[in-house]
Amino acid sequence: MIFLTGNSGYIGGHLHQAYPSANTLDESQCFQRWETLFAEVCDSIEQATTVIHCGAIADSLYQDPNIFKWNYEATKQLADMAREKNAFLIFISSCTAIAPESYYGWSKRVAEDYIRVNNEKYCILRLYNVYGDEDNRPPKNHSVPEKLMRRTLRYVFCPFRRDYIHVADVVRAVRYVENLNIIGTYDVGTGKAVEVKELAALTDGGFYTETTAAAVLGENHPPLELQARPDYMLPGFKTVRDVYSQFVGT
Repeated sequence: MIFLTGNSGYIGGHLHQAYPSANTLDESQCFQRWETLFAEVCDSIEQATTVIHCGAIADSLYQDPNIFKWNYEATKQLADMAREKNAFLIFISSCTAIAPESYYGWSKRVAEDYIRVNNEKYCILRLYNVYGDEDNRPPKNHSVPEKLMRRTLRYVFCPFRRDYIHVADVVRAVRYVENLNIIGTYDVGTGKAVEVKELAALTDGGFYTETTAAAVLGENHPPLELQARPDYMLPGFKTVRDVYSQFVGT
């Protein structure tokens, strides 16, 4: 049996479609009442063979230190319960945990470190830029490809390169890990960074301004390039979706 957190969120919602019979934390604001959920979670995990922990405050610009309460403390409690129940833990992390520069990145990194030290049956998946099928995602959190498709992207940063992975491939990666019981920490991306300007050129244009990240966000902007590292990717796993296919017919 699968126990899934974050099923009301973007990636978690797609995982719930892949695991429709999974036990879940059903309310979207579950982390805001985490302290009252221990008994409920413990009962749900009791029969679980795999725990997929996707629930988190997933915002790289989040400035409230309380993010550690939800992203670290809650993960710590869940990791402890998974260990006590001898369940396999799949933790959905972020590439920002590799060299964290934000509260979000650090909250994911310390959660990863706790799991690595205290759990034996685990797999940590560091996702790169997820896109595709984003109707259940708040507009402000839409991916760059989605904003380009919807003509809502205000700025195209030059240079700015990202490794875009389709949410369907993320689901496939989780299934791959779950089926094979793969242990360790892995990058989940395509291994190829794409320049935002290159994607923008595939649209009819006229709705965005080309500029630099520093001009809009200041010097504390995100890294100019993020790309999954080939030596750290899931062994034997291949993505099947290409970000360019999103723009066919535009």
